[in-house]
Amino acid sequence: MPIGLLAIAYFTLNIIWWPLPDPYWLISILGLLPLIPANSAAIKVNQHSDAGYMENGRFSALNWVGIVVGGSISILALIGTFAPNAFSSEEVAQIDNPKSYNKGGVTFEYPGNWSITEDGGQVSEGSARYLVLETAGENVVSIQVYPAVEASELLEYAQWYSSSLAEEIPLGSFGATEFFDIEEKDGIELLREGLEMTLLGEITPYTRIYCKKRVGNATAFVMLQVVSEEFEMVVGGFEQIVGALSYEGP
Repeated sequence: MPIGLLAIAYFTLNIIWWPLPDPYWLISILGLLPLIPANSAAIKVNQHSDAGYMENGRFSALNWVGIVVGGSISILALIGTFAPNAFSSEEVAQIDNPKSYNKGGVTFEYPGNWSITEDGGQVSEGSARYLVLETAGENVVSIQVYPAVEASELLEYAQWYSSSLAEEIPLGSFGATEFFDIEEKDGIELLREGLEMTLLGEITPYTRIYCKKRVGNATAFVMLQVVSEEFEMVVGGFEQIVGALSYEGP
């Protein structure tokens, strides 16, 4: 094969991973193919020019170390590309087998594999009725119910909540956030926030969804915080809570 074409193919395949999205960057693995004709030509030259030439046909101990380490990294890269949640403890929200909550005037349904980890006080003037739920993994949903006259606008609430979490996080830090446009569906306001969490030098994208819903004589804010890669696994549970949430109280 023409050496020029081999060179072009080699360099193209070895740089193409950078602009390509998942999983198309895997094409760059084929970058070794243009080396095969070149290696064969080098072997033939050595065979004709050196009467004592002995072809290197065995793997050394260091070769095997490289194969094991490099192979393991390649396998992890493939898993991360095609099964990003393979090492996650998160599970799909069990919305078909829900649990029911009815306490202090607040009622709703939530996925069968989620749990309530914090159950706060009653709605009163200037205070909120609040709950915190955890998914099967480490994602959270919070519910805060305010007297209607005390409720703020959704964006104002989301900015306050985001700022509070950034100050209270015990490990790591949340980076700059981005709020998207408020959407309204069936009288419910929704707001999405995109952010990143840095822990021990590793950056993890997170998504927060804020919801504002009128419930009786009160206003409820429901917030979902989830690792972005796990969003589709838990968003159904969030929607189940919002859809069933109601409040009967003063």
